[in-house]
Amino acid sequence: MTPASNIPMAWASNIAGLYLSERGWLVRIIQRIVRNSATAEDLVHDSFVTLIGRELDPSPRDQVADLTRIAQNLALDHRRREARMAKPPPLIWLMPALRPRPSLPTGMRCSRP
Repeated sequence: MTPASNIPMAWASNIAGLYLSERGWLVRIIQRIVRNSATAEDLVHDSFVTLIGRELDPSPRDQVADLTRIAQNLALDHRRREARMAKPPPLIWLMPALRPRPSLPTGMRCSRP
């Protein structure tokens, strides 16, 4: 990642302009994916932070394409993470055949002939 002190002023100005011009529609696109406006705002912010950390000289058209792809990937990753966390635990304890049998004290065990 590029330290803030190493970012040329023109690049910072370009990113600021890109943020002002593209943030609104990018939030709307990401909000459709994650279905939460606060999360969409966070992911768009993270997208700009990721873009800043990349190479400093792509064309403005490439920057918009990169920014869009970064934001969509972050949104999809977020959805996958949510789905994984929402998955219920395995129902192994509800299946009698797979449930472990309780152990009995030694004197109470049945001896087989």
